[in-house]
Amino acid sequence: MGGPEFVADDDQAVQVAKLNLEAGKMAIKMSDFFSAYSFLEYGISYLPKGHWDTNYDLSLELFNKSASCALMNAEHKNLKFLLDQIMHNANCANDKFRAIMISITFKMWSGQIAEAIKMTTSTLNDLGEGIPNLITPSIVEENLKATKEKLARISDDTLLTYPIMIDPLKIEAMSLLGKLFASFSFAGHITSLPFIASKMIQISLESGWSSLSPAAFAHWSNYLALVENKFEDGYRYAKLALSLRRASTSCIYDGAVIFCTTNTKIFVEPVQSTIEFYLEGHKAAMRSGATRYATLCAMVYDMSSFWAGKNVKAVCCAMVETMKQVKFYNNLLLLTIILPAFQVAVKMAGETGIEQSDLINASGESSKERNFAAKLPSHILNTSFHGFYEAFIFRQLERAKQDAETFYEEQSESTINMSSPMFMREL
Repeated sequence: MGGPEFVADDDQAVQVAKLNLEAGKMAIKMSDFFSAYSFLEYGISYLPKGHWDTNYDLSLELFNKSASCALMNAEHKNLKFLLDQIMHNANCANDKFRAIMISITFKMWSGQIAEAIKMTTSTLNDLGEGIPNLITPSIVEENLKATKEKLARISDDTLLTYPIMIDPLKIEAMSLLGKLFASFSFAGHITSLPFIASKMIQISLESGWSSLSPAAFAHWSNYLALVENKFEDGYRYAKLALSLRRASTSCIYDGAVIFCTTNTKIFVEPVQSTIEFYLEGHKAAMRSGATRYATLCAMVYDMSSFWAGKNVKAVCCAMVETMKQVKFYNNLLLLTIILPAFQVAVKMAGETGIEQSDLINASGESSKERNFAAKLPSHILNTSFHGFYEAFIFRQLERAKQDAETFYEEQSESTINMSSPMFMREL
C-alpha cells in the first residue's frame, strides 16, 4: 500500500513484485483484466534497479502479462513501452515471441495490416515454417490436394486420439499462422486463406494437436462449406473441431472455434437456433481474453439476427452495444464491417426506441475511420451490398443499380466475404 519506497531492501521489493504477479495471474483466470493490469503494473513498479539482469524470469513474465492486459484494456500508450522493454531486454528469440504476437495483434487492430503480415511472415521464416512470398492458385491447389489426401486416409476416431504437440517451435508456428489467417482475411487475400488453414492441419498431422488445431479444422470446415459448397464435408470437420476443442486442456481458442464452426453449421442446421451459438462463442472468448473473437461473435450475431428476421429495433440496440465495445478496443477493422448493416437496420427500424446519443456515438465515423475503410475491399463489398439492399427496399432503383454494379466489380476481386455467413446466404 505504501509503494516501492517503503520496502526495506531489494529482496523485499522482489517478494512484493512476485505477490503482485500471482495476484495478476489469479485475476486473469477470473477474466478480470483491469484488476490484473493494476496488479501487474504494481509488480513492475517494485522491481529493483537492474532487474532484467538480477531477476530476468520475473521481469519477463511481469512485462509479458502486463502487455497482454494493456492490449485487452486499450492501454495503448503503455503497451508500446512494455513491448519495447521486452524486445530490448529479452535474451533470445523464444523469449520475444509473446511480445511479437501482441505486437502483431495490435497492428491488426489499428489497421496496420501490411506491417502485421510482414512481421508474421518474417517470424515464420525464422522458425523454418515460411510461406511463399506469392501464394499462387497453383500453390493453393497443390497444397489443398495434399491435405485432402492425407485426411481421406484417417478416420475421425483416429484423429481424435492423436498425441499432443510438444515441439515449442511448431506450437509457435501454429500461433503465427493463426494470426496470418486473420491478417489475410482483412487484407482481402481471401484466396490464400485455405492455404494457411491446410498448412496448420498438416503441421498438426505431423506433430500432434496444439491448442490451435481445433481452430485450423474450423477454418477448414469454412473453406469446404463456404467456398467449395461442400456443406456436408464442412459439417464433418466442424463437428471434429468442436470435439477436439472439448478434449483440449486450453480454452484460449474456444471463441475462435465456436465462431468458425457456427459459420459452417449455419448452412446445415436451422438458422434461427444456430446463430445463438455466436453468443456462446462471445462468452467463451471473453472468458479467455480473446477480445477479437468476442467482438466478432457479437458482430456476426447482430448481423445474422438482422438477416434472420429478428426484431429490427432490438437488433439495432444490440449493434449499438457491439460498436461501443469495438470502438473501445479501437478495432477499426470490425467497425468497417458492421457499420453498413447497422445503418440499413436503423433506417428500416426508425430511430424510435434508440437513444439518440447512443446512435451518434456508435455510428459516427471519424475521418481516420473513413480513410481506413476506403482501403478495405471487404468494406467496399459490404457497403455496396447493404446500399443495394437498402435502395431496393425503399425503391430507389437507380441507386440500387449503381450499388449492384459496384458490388459485382468488387466481388470479382474476391471469391468470398467472410464477415457473415448469413450475408452469404442472403446473397
